[in-house]
Amino acid sequence: MQTLEEKARAIASVLWLLEDHYRMIAAGRLGSCINYVRQLDGSERWRPPILEDFEDWPVNHVMRWLAVQRKNSARYRLWAVGLALQRLEKVEPKQAAAVKACYVEIPPPLDWYHELQGKADDGLMFLARDVPGDVPEWGGVRPKPKAEQIADCVQDGLTVADTAKRVGCSERYVKKVRATLRPERTLVLSG
Repeated sequence: MQTLEEKARAIASVLWLLEDHYRMIAAGRLGSCINYVRQLDGSERWRPPILEDFEDWPVNHVMRWLAVQRKNSARYRLWAVGLALQRLEKVEPKQAAAVKACYVEIPPPLDWYHELQGKADDGLMFLARDVPGDVPEWGGVRPKPKAEQIADCVQDGLTVADTAKRVGCSERYVKKVRATLRPERTLVLSG
């Protein structure tokens, strides 16, 4: 049995997985994972009826991604964590925003961090009390956000297609992120 502090630390380590957990749920609403297998008749033209994030992905990659997300969702109890975060948003919206800013989204600038960290810690304790049972701590290395990976690929001079393959997203998403990059980040100097 975890103490509240241990559970809060474990929840903080898995909060970043919620984005893909919710993406998996949205994909399931448009066609259940079981129906994907039933509809798969070997035709290369068939595509799962899901989000634009998977627009250019082969069917077997989408199926593999969904399998990994289902495993992560079950192992790290993301249903319970997500529901607890929704309750926190209703009860203490500022704490919920601080938790998201510190643990789900890109880390805030340092001058904001000290202000947000106290509220985020209080929010984590709420989550720890609200989630029944233990939550395993994330054991792997948290990958860089896709937007940062895309920016790195732009710096390396990769094409949109190569970037999409390396990062594991659609070309449309790569173009959208590239459009938001500051010009100095997209400038590639040849020497």
